[in-house]
Amino acid sequence: MLAFQPTQSLRLCVHLVAKLTTRPTTGDGGERLRATTPLLNRPLHRRQSGYSTLLVPGDQRVVTALRVAGDPRPCATNHRLLSTMSSKAYVQPLVESTSVFKDGLFNGKVLFCTGGGSGICKEMTRAMMRHGANVAIVGRKFDRLVQSAEDLSKDTGRECLPVQADVRQPKALQEAVAKTIDKFGRIDFVICGAAGNFLAPISGLSENAFRTVIEIDTLGTYHTIKATLPHVRKTKGSYIHVSATLHYKGTPYQVHVSAAKAAVDATSAVLAVEEGPNGIRSNVIAPGPIGGTEGMDRLGTKGVDGDQRIPAGRFGDKRDIANTAVFLFSDAASFITGQVIVVDGGAEHLRTTQLPYPQSVLNPASVQELIRPRL
Repeated sequence: MLAFQPTQSLRLCVHLVAKLTTRPTTGDGGERLRATTPLLNRPLHRRQSGYSTLLVPGDQRVVTALRVAGDPRPCATNHRLLSTMSSKAYVQPLVESTSVFKDGLFNGKVLFCTGGGSGICKEMTRAMMRHGANVAIVGRKFDRLVQSAEDLSKDTGRECLPVQADVRQPKALQEAVAKTIDKFGRIDFVICGAAGNFLAPISGLSENAFRTVIEIDTLGTYHTIKATLPHVRKTKGSYIHVSATLHYKGTPYQVHVSAAKAAVDATSAVLAVEEGPNGIRSNVIAPGPIGGTEGMDRLGTKGVDGDQRIPAGRFGDKRDIANTAVFLFSDAASFITGQVIVVDGGAEHLRTTQLPYPQSVLNPASVQELIRPRL
């Protein structure tokens, strides 16, 4: 029987077991295991409730050694762990915010949301309204705004004011804020969500196209802050800025939005520091791949199943982002400010460019058939 001594390390135990090529050890199931040096070559450690589990390459069995110094019990074979392993990945469930947060959480509060007429921002707006907030949604296409406002009000029973404005124009945003104050008398929460994006390499991206994305994403965020800040100070309110994860790595064909969103993240952090003493919080939500959005339609690569590389087991849903917004605007997040909250199911850890590299940058024309047309 092999036992730990107080001075023996786990690795020493492994090497001792490896040398017992003629002396089997007794497993916890009454079975016999003959350990050999090749089987224990470069074991992979995994902590499990006070034990170190050694996954043995080339063998289906798992050797478990007690890591507590001085424990006299022997190393043993753990077959129960293998019996719980599955070849099918678990898919994290999607829940509605109303199943977690109370209905009247934001009663009497007002949200001002740019980009609220569609996509992720519309779903964030819907969630806020379901929990009691009245909302002003801002965008360039007034017909879309009116239709969205009617849909949101019908679904939630709350008021939704459609306001036409271009976030690139400070005066237009100031007028949109004035209309919101005239209607509701206050602004508690702001979502800076207006954005634009498309796929293009630096060599094929015009200066005007780069400038346009910067104006919508970065300057649009800044203009929204400037127009709403006096009112948010009065209510000790909170900002959420919708960003991305593209600038965390060098992402080909995304220089324009990478630069724009990096600036948004920095702006939010400065806002949190400067306005924290005035009672204001500012955070960023960085969505990963979210199904059923214009972003996926514009940026997704034809014929690529990206959900297979998401640890959570599925693409994100707009409601995943909405749930995060409800939490960040709630008092439960009162100590969270100046942060970037990535909502991507763990995808960023495994993200690689979907376009073939370096082919896509050496010969952009060769990958055009993989790029979905702009909407």
